[in-house]
Amino acid sequence: MKSMRTGYNKIIIKIGFSILFLTYIIAKIDLRLFAETISTIRPDYYFISFIIAIFNSVVLAQKYKIVMQPSGIYQPLTNLVKINFICRFYSMFLTTAIGQSVIRWHLSTKHQEGRLQFIIVMIFERSSFFFALFSAVLISFPLVSDINATIIAGYIYPLLAAGLVMLSLFYLYLILAPFYNLINRILLNGKKNINSAWISNLYDFIRTFSIYHNKKKTLITSLGLAFVGHFLFLLRVYLLVFSVQVSISFLQIMWMASLVLLIQVLPISLNGIGLREASYAFLFRIQDLPSESGVLIGILIFSQMFVMSFLGGILHLSSKD
Repeated sequence: MKSMRTGYNKIIIKIGFSILFLTYIIAKIDLRLFAETISTIRPDYYFISFIIAIFNSVVLAQKYKIVMQPSGIYQPLTNLVKINFICRFYSMFLTTAIGQSVIRWHLSTKHQEGRLQFIIVMIFERSSFFFALFSAVLISFPLVSDINATIIAGYIYPLLAAGLVMLSLFYLYLILAPFYNLINRILLNGKKNINSAWISNLYDFIRTFSIYHNKKKTLITSLGLAFVGHFLFLLRVYLLVFSVQVSISFLQIMWMASLVLLIQVLPISLNGIGLREASYAFLFRIQDLPSESGVLIGILIFSQMFVMSFLGGILHLSSKD
């Protein structure tokens, strides 16, 4: 009962932050200019962007199909695509992390063994997502000759670089046998000689990833699909920028859209509502672009998510299981 109350409180807090962000946006933007910006939307670019968003669900499904193989859990690609849309549906009502992860876990392992292993599958898949995301921000920042981008980079570059190094070490642990054996030996000795629950839990947790040990093809393919998926996301946002007729380079979109996506990971709003729009408005403004266009980009991204969640709801209701 207490945990349920805590869960409800977290959702209420996130709804409150979403409302706060939206209130801030309304107070800061010119509503008349925002309405004029809406009237300039080109539906052809928006439609192409939406098709890319749909296709990206297939890319994500293929990635899950590949990273699930070592766990022994099997789902056909069509089912995984369907699960992606259903996850979108639930993420509209729950937080993104809870909504998508729990539902994906349930639907992917339904009637199968290995539910605990699927948690490892999700962590492994998310690691490739963050690897591609960190890489996109780290690569694009130095290529953009803008003082504001440089200032922002000074704050977050070290953190993202450290994250990328940690992920790289994690992958080296999985594919290099000497490194794999050394880390396991150190942790095992620590577990035996040091009476620490933290070391013991760390050893047990890391050992669960042994299903990916020496699975170089799985790792490389997963990372490749992660980069393809993120490129498609950037292309999707770039086309939305074209749809509102804003002149901006792909490199600018690369660092801004990647940074906003990273910000949305923070569990401080419901499904990124308000946070996403406020972030785009701020980043557009410091690039001497209309804040109203940034807000509209965030809304257009959300509109695509809403349509996909609607399709997911239909698929869920029509499901026989």
